[in-house]
Amino acid sequence: LLVGACVAPGAQAPADHLVLPGFWDDPPDCVVVLPMAGAAGAADESGLSAMTVERALARHLFGRTGAVIGPDRRDADARRLALDLRHPGDRARYTDLAACRHGAEITVAGGRGYAVVWAEVSIDLKARLIDLATGMTLWQARHHGSRGDGGVPASPLGLALAVGQASMFATDGDVLSSVLDDGLRALVATLPDTRAYAASRNSSVRPLSSRK
Repeated sequence: LLVGACVAPGAQAPADHLVLPGFWDDPPDCVVVLPMAGAAGAADESGLSAMTVERALARHLFGRTGAVIGPDRRDADARRLALDLRHPGDRARYTDLAACRHGAEITVAGGRGYAVVWAEVSIDLKARLIDLATGMTLWQARHHGSRGDGGVPASPLGLALAVGQASMFATDGDVLSSVLDDGLRALVATLPDTRAYAASRNSSVRPLSSRK
């Protein structure tokens, strides 16, 4: 509790990441957000639904590459083309049909912790960018984000205040999404920006998606 109470709310450490040599052989000009593991729309152990995480990832990827196919358009494409983008073979087919050669995968773990006078939200993120045709990883990153509220009481009044702050924080439904957004921002910031490359790429084939 003493350690937790000293953490500044919203503090974010840089994400650990690795850009593999193959990334620059053919920098991505389009990225599709791939389905998270588990049932579509189901909440994982963090309490966040797959669609919530995937849509948030798509928003952040817009600032790093030329085109992004988010989960809504991805699912519409997959139904129309009878593909399951959880399977490597279907991913390779999607590369040709949608003219989008790269995919972003993400996993989320963590959740809420509550100890009467201190409450905390903690999320662990892992992401990677892959070549859809080969499955080769081109970039990977991981990030731990957390936020807490409450305190170490020094008096009966301090105890009441700490309990009230921790209780309010623990029941705030927006905190989890906010921590996710902060974490994704730090995570995706480590992905090289290829928008200039995408703008200069002279291709007559457009992805099936609009940027949604």
